[in-house]
Amino acid sequence: MNPTVNLSASISLQGVRKFNEIFEKSVDGFLGIRYATAERFCRPKPFTLKGKHSVVTYGKVAPQRLADVAKLYFPLKIPGVESISEDCLYLNVWRPSDISHGEQLPVMVWFHGGSFTQGLSNIFVGDAICCVNRVLLVSCNYRLGFLGNACSHDGYLEGNYGFLDQLEALEWVKRHIESFGGDKNNVTIFGESAGGMSVSLHLVSELSKGLFHKAICQSGAAYGRHLIWNRSQASNLLLSKAKRIGYKGTRNGQELKEFLNSLSYNDIVNMLPGNSALNGIIDGRFLKAYPLDIINENPSNIPLMTGCTNDEGSLFIMPFLKNYVVEDERHYCSILDTIIRKMFFRGYSESVLNRLIDRIKEVYSKNEESYEKRLSRFYSDVVFVVPSYNLATRHQEHAIVYQYELHYRPSFSIFPPWTECIHGFDIPFVFGEPFLGRISYEWPKNEQNLSIEIMKAWGEFAKTGKLKEEKTFREGHIKVWNDGKTYTSVFQNDIINFWNNEAKEILRNDSRSKL
Repeated sequence: MNPTVNLSASISLQGVRKFNEIFEKSVDGFLGIRYATAERFCRPKPFTLKGKHSVVTYGKVAPQRLADVAKLYFPLKIPGVESISEDCLYLNVWRPSDISHGEQLPVMVWFHGGSFTQGLSNIFVGDAICCVNRVLLVSCNYRLGFLGNACSHDGYLEGNYGFLDQLEALEWVKRHIESFGGDKNNVTIFGESAGGMSVSLHLVSELSKGLFHKAICQSGAAYGRHLIWNRSQASNLLLSKAKRIGYKGTRNGQELKEFLNSLSYNDIVNMLPGNSALNGIIDGRFLKAYPLDIINENPSNIPLMTGCTNDEGSLFIMPFLKNYVVEDERHYCSILDTIIRKMFFRGYSESVLNRLIDRIKEVYSKNEESYEKRLSRFYSDVVFVVPSYNLATRHQEHAIVYQYELHYRPSFSIFPPWTECIHGFDIPFVFGEPFLGRISYEWPKNEQNLSIEIMKAWGEFAKTGKLKEEKTFREGHIKVWNDGKTYTSVFQNDIINFWNNEAKEILRNDSRSKL
């Protein structure tokens, strides 16, 4: 019998029930529920359902290059281009089927990653995590690329539309999750990569207050100034990309919007190269300042878990390599130079960047690692490790914080032997992929056990805001999941000090510095 939820006397949703043979439990899924509508480059508006609805298939997904997503998540099945629509604001809810009348379970709201340019809510599902934990899982689509983050100098194009979509999803949860058996006063938001960065921004946004009660940032925390744009940086990017495809107008936001509205969504998606990433914008509304400045002035007491895998950067340096290899020192220096000048620290003077690059070469040559490992560590530290550590350090002054790292190279990895637990390899374990039977792969017992352990940890944190028998970050503890082998922590004091002090000082000496 398919489950039914009544949102009111006149509104009902009929979902689907799936039995998991491994856990011998069933999970109810309510898929493709519209939570909001939004015109292009406008704030979302809540959507009110009427009547009876069958919610057994996923909703449309945000415009993006789905072929790139399919390659990234192979062999998982990704929807085709027919599933794309700008009308994409749908969410999904999963719950244990044996939920009792009147029971209120912890709620976990998942924000997917994808550099704010790709991703969708239904790659990973609640069919295992809701068996292992008595929780409800919610996942949502939000707008991506320039459709989700177009910003003009004058604010006519506001930017941060994707974050406003996430807010609207959280508002929907607050209004309706009790009808599914969820506790609206015990909501955990969690996400990976851009999803983790989203969570970290909700921690400091006044608009998000009261909509969640715990937070988990997996491999993503926007707590570095190079990971946030001011309005000038964001608008300059949009203007330059628009001019490349024929825009002849000025910086005026209304002109830009009219031009962009004349384009198809594919045209707008293609304004950004396939490997592009966007950032949150200081818009004066959702985000009023740099996160580290906000947390200093207005700290939060939300319990937090944040961490990284031990090889985040490998995935991102792969496009620069030749047959997965750095050919020689010249090739290494060329890649490093490109990443620093064109990705992380654009707009600084030549002399300042030269000095920074020289010091980076020195700092990352101390351990005599291969060029590939040096590049990976560098990328990991700048984008993931140091921001995660900074978030934990600042946040633990006023709240419970757990820091973790995952040291485990999964057996399914198709990457070269020098890689370890690369960016994104935590997600299958968090959602119990070894127990879903979606791919023909024999999961080793130790990976099944690891997945169970991680799912239980996430569920325990969502329920109580604590991890059983684990010390907090304030107590000097970092939780490690590994394969039993000797490991070196990714959180190295000398590296963290370099980025937080010396590198920051080098960049500050530039009159054009954004720091």
